[in-house]
Amino acid sequence: MSKECSEAPPLIGGKLSAFSASAEDPAKLKKALSGAATELEARATAAGDATIRQVFQDFAAELKQLKITNRKSAVEAAQKAIADGTTSLKKIGDACA
Repeated sequence: MSKECSEAPPLIGGKLSAFSASAEDPAKLKKALSGAATELEARATAAGDATIRQVFQDFAAELKQLKITNRKSAVEAAQKAIADGTTSLKKIGDACA
């Protein structure tokens, strides 16, 4: 198993936990989404595996598209980010199997 295969799931899993914890606080969630997107982009740049690189890039792009204007939209954005992250975890699992 490559280093990326062992590091990617806890990285994404940690982000999903942060999104869940911030779901009802729009400002906190915006910061969590932005920070996660930046970190994922940096990890994508450093990733040696093309599939994992693409998963990181795609997830970062999805996070950047989320719009948060109020508490309701923050909850919806958190739900979408968690769903997208879960899909990303599955893709990484498939790539690392």
